[in-house]
Amino acid sequence: MLFGREELLAEARAALAATGRVVLTGPRGIGRSALLDVLAKELSGGGRPVVTIAPAPSTVHVGLADLLTQMAPENIGDLPSRQAEAIDAVLCRGDRRPIDALALRLGALALLRRLPAAPLLIVDDVQWLDPLSIDVIAFVAARAELPLLMARHATAEAVPGLDRDATEIAVPRLTVPQMVELLGSRGLTYRAAVRVHAASGGHPRLALALGATPRQADRRPGAARAVSRAVEQASRDLMDGMTPACAGWRC
Repeated sequence: MLFGREELLAEARAALAATGRVVLTGPRGIGRSALLDVLAKELSGGGRPVVTIAPAPSTVHVGLADLLTQMAPENIGDLPSRQAEAIDAVLCRGDRRPIDALALRLGALALLRRLPAAPLLIVDDVQWLDPLSIDVIAFVAARAELPLLMARHATAEAVPGLDRDATEIAVPRLTVPQMVELLGSRGLTYRAAVRVHAASGGHPRLALALGATPRQADRRPGAARAVSRAVEQASRDLMDGMTPACAGWRC
């Protein structure tokens, strides 16, 4: 369950309905992926097909493979041979061969059009997509007029072909009342939640890590060490989303 994000979710829903393309931006740990999950469940629960793409850094074709494996892959054998071979190459099936980009675009579009209804495409961490994945996803999204819901790191550049004409929504840090609601659900008092908000700057992941600091009654071996690692990682996430000026606390 998300706390304090109702207005943001409503804004994203309205923008997606109006423009068909939305990109959520913010540092790691701010809640971009959680927001995408909520929107995906809402839309799929309403009967709309949802295709979720989750690329990873320093990898190629992972986002594209996510797309292809969710679009009736059992129909690949019915495609023209060049299109089928290009898709099989991305999915690491059969002999290794150069990928025919045009055949891949056309094959992906053909599979997409065999789905019962046009899906919503969700791309988390869109900045990690490789050029071929961007090319194919942009091609099928434009030809089939698919809505796109994306998330991008705060400091990453826009992705040509995908971010164009998208409504950009920056995911803000939590306010004090929102933080009190979030940490209150974890058993923290109002006063403790306010202190955690001040220490975390409203960053949800850092706040949750700080709020999980073992109490005196918690004597489990390694509990304090585990929380310390979580706080350290969340602090890095917060700093990673800042501009150089903000990192020096001059903004």
